[in-house]
Amino acid sequence: MQSREHALPAHARHALAWVLALQWQRSRFPMHVLAKEEIHALVGEVRRVLRPGGVFVYTVRHTGDAHYGAGTGHGDDIWEHGGFAVHFFPRDLVDALADGWQSQEVHPFEEGDLPRRLWRVTQTLPR
Repeated sequence: MQSREHALPAHARHALAWVLALQWQRSRFPMHVLAKEEIHALVGEVRRVLRPGGVFVYTVRHTGDAHYGAGTGHGDDIWEHGGFAVHFFPRDLVDALADGWQSQEVHPFEEGDLPRRLWRVTQTLPR
């Protein structure tokens, strides 16, 4: 019997390793600058490679943030402020990304002096 690691195509193992490395380092996950279609594709890939019962946690700035609507708009809820473009997530996008997952928790929090308003989203893949 083949191990689960070797059963995944090489590109999927690479994508999963990249996602986990970014989360481990608590870096600004690139979901902040991706278009909605790309975000859906990324979450779909995470769902595909995650084991049943696995947990996917991500943080995003949301449309209640002070910088939402400020600066240069690029469409798709992406706003550039201070030379940095951010995709601000509306709640309906977060809910759509949770479609097909077993459970979802959305925890609001703030960070920094502005403060930035974010959601920490936790989704569990059905067993």
